[in-house]
Order: sequence, then C-alpha cells, then structure tokens
Amino acid sequence: MIIQIENLPANMVGFRAINEVTEEDYNRVVIPVVKGLISKTDTLNYLLILDTSVSNFVPNRLNSWTSLVA
Repeated sequence: MIIQIENLPANMVGFRAINEVTEEDYNRVVIPVVKGLISKTDTLNYLLILDTSVSNFVPNRLNSWTSLVA
C-alpha cells in the first residue's frame, strides 16, 4: 500500500510505503501526483518513506521513473 504524505512544500511530493506495494498502488496513487507536480514545476522533488522491505515492491516499479519524465 502507498499513502501520499500531506503538508509538504508545494514543490514536493511524498509517499509512505506500507506492507506490499503493488503496481495498482503505484498507478493509482503515485503516478497521477508525480505527473501533476512535473507539469506544474517541470521538476521532481520526491520523498519516499519505506515502512516495509524493498522486497515487498512489485518488480520494476522502482525503475520506472523514466516513463514519467520522458
């Protein structure tokens, strides 16, 4: 599960990963917020707090940032 962190500076997005992180979590929570920030600021300042093991991430999710900024 991914939860968006609120009350961050306007030029930043943040998320907390808890337990298993699925592609659906990523597509539903992370992608729209990150794309919105990039469209507003033309940059990405990103905070990710892992309250879970990296092994709980669906493979390739951590390596797909290029699709957001390409």
